[in-house]
Amino acid sequence: MPKISELTLITDEQLTDKDVLPIVDKNAAGDIVVDTKGVRVDQLRKIKALDVTLANIATNTVQVTGAAWGVTTDGHPVFLPPGGASVDTGTGVDWIYAYDLIDPATGLIRADKLPSLIIAGLRTGTRAELDAADPPLLYNEPAWESDTQVFRVGSVRFDRSVTASSVTANPGDDLAAKYAEAAALTPGGAPLSHSNRASLIVNPGVYTLAAELAVDTNYVDVLGLGAGEFSPAVELAGNTINVTAWDVRVVGISVGGQAFIVSSRPDITGVTGTSADITITIPNHGFQSGDVVSFSALTGGTGLSTGVRYVVAPFSYTGDAFKLILESTGVLQSFTTDITAGTLVVESNQSQKFDVCTGGDSSFGYFGTASGTFTNCTGSSSSFGCDGTASGTFTNCTAKGSSSFGGGNGTLSGKLYYCRLTSGTFPTVAAGGITRLCLDGNYLENNQG
Repeated sequence: MPKISELTLITDEQLTDKDVLPIVDKNAAGDIVVDTKGVRVDQLRKIKALDVTLANIATNTVQVTGAAWGVTTDGHPVFLPPGGASVDTGTGVDWIYAYDLIDPATGLIRADKLPSLIIAGLRTGTRAELDAADPPLLYNEPAWESDTQVFRVGSVRFDRSVTASSVTANPGDDLAAKYAEAAALTPGGAPLSHSNRASLIVNPGVYTLAAELAVDTNYVDVLGLGAGEFSPAVELAGNTINVTAWDVRVVGISVGGQAFIVSSRPDITGVTGTSADITITIPNHGFQSGDVVSFSALTGGTGLSTGVRYVVAPFSYTGDAFKLILESTGVLQSFTTDITAGTLVVESNQSQKFDVCTGGDSSFGYFGTASGTFTNCTGSSSSFGCDGTASGTFTNCTAKGSSSFGGGNGTLSGKLYYCRLTSGTFPTVAAGGITRLCLDGNYLENNQG
């Protein structure tokens, strides 16, 4: 490696745009380092010509057509996205924060995100054009894909839609559009799954909906911020929410006096089982340990019965198979003949969770099934499985009225802990149901099962 004193001084007039110069820098120990991969001269000239500083960005005195990336003359890397003759702080800086490339506290590139030696201009083109660029992109050269709207450094692409795990909504936003954006995410570049989730993060405020907010995609959680123990800070007005996803967490959402609509997981057909290892097989079943199921139809499977509650056994399940425990005894359930066909009803589903959510009359499974896990939720009359089935788990939930928790002509087969009715009494529990330290409309403690 040459010494600094041996480097030849070259004037700007002697260089062409395609010449590549070494980058001289210092490492953490303070030693001089020469990076021979270098930087093209035309990139350096672009930076010099822009004369970009953080100050003149903030005062909107920089006029840029197209996109530009470079090191500002006051030492800060900055990206000015394409899309107009004038770029202000709200466009440029917010864009870069959204992609997590810049530390907002310092305005500098985060060392863990990009190569440490970046002194570059910006080439633009379609993804295919940049992939086949001549001369090729340097390993540390930023570029902008005009067709995909993706920023890249060399061959490394920073596509937020591929890596991000959340979308944030603020009052005034189209919440349905934000939810659709969250549902399209692939966190870490991998498909959505029970362990690889996306979130719609909803900031406090009132959101007026043009239609029902359909929460219909598994593994996409809706998280309202700012909630108290029983008081959501996010309110949906004009229309309500309709949750049909069965692997989802909804937190801190109020629909005011509207019904908070919840659907249980649909029945599962095509169930098979092998008696030799007493396993039930459902491709990609999505069950978790402790979920409760029953058979509504069964061919084969001698030893099993329809209408009986079974629990998914811990440490027994894979992506396609699981074993069952008889809920009433806690004993692993065997069967002596193979199951050739069956239909499973999901009685209690731990993957569908509601925390600090509130609604009006007929909320949370009215005339249907409330099979999820409800914590600190509040409904009015005829809520929590009224005229249907309350088969899930309810903790610190309140019904401001009567005929709730499987009341009316419904069934209470779930588990209630510290729940409250402001009017009337709790129904008698069915098989599998329990109530513990619950208080009815007469201020009487209720403990059943």
